[in-house]
Amino acid sequence: MAVIPLVCCTLAAQSRQEVQTKEFRGRVYAPAKPSHDLAVVLIGGSEGGLQLADEIAPQLVSAGYVVLGVDYHDGWRPGRKLDLVPIETFTAAVKWLYASPFKPGKVAVIGDSRGSEGALLTGIHDPDVSAVLAFVPSSVVWGATDNDATRHHSAWSWGGQELPCANCVGDGDFGSILDKLAADAPSRLSVESIRGPVFLVGSSADAVWPSARMAHDIANRLLSRHFA
Repeated sequence: MAVIPLVCCTLAAQSRQEVQTKEFRGRVYAPAKPSHDLAVVLIGGSEGGLQLADEIAPQLVSAGYVVLGVDYHDGWRPGRKLDLVPIETFTAAVKWLYASPFKPGKVAVIGDSRGSEGALLTGIHDPDVSAVLAFVPSSVVWGATDNDATRHHSAWSWGGQELPCANCVGDGDFGSILDKLAADAPSRLSVESIRGPVFLVGSSADAVWPSARMAHDIANRLLSRHFA
């Protein structure tokens, strides 16, 4: 495990440090003196890299939170694709925060767009996740970003196994795929397994995918299973 300083004091009383471990790489953003017992793992979407973290983390830091942005794929640039990304990437980030000098008592995971799948799956598989916040979220696992007509991988894996995805067989737009998907399809996220609060923000004006519909799908699944 190594933590390498990148640049300090980008905003008043804030610091940034690069983080590189065997499981993940990222960037930790911290106030001079954290004022919350809860720290945050931040997972961006299909843009890749740490673009979202660089935009949003300073706002969270200014409110007193420690934030760890995870750089898990390279977006649409050549390099690492959003293809069979191990969820262990994010569970390792959660573990790292707990063991870090910041010593938070709780860790929440925030995911945006495609990153919402990673965030929700992390909450499903990791009992140490205290809360999940999913913005313009998905209610199912989708395929890799470099899928083509002859190669359909899931975007995610767990325990070395590919996770079932809604569009791993056949093509179509998000809405039509959801229309055909059985209520008990294995690609649907088992969000009721999350052991803390779940916060969702969808948009009916989302031009990429039906995030409002999928946020309602998540909420309805939680309600039908008497989620606490």
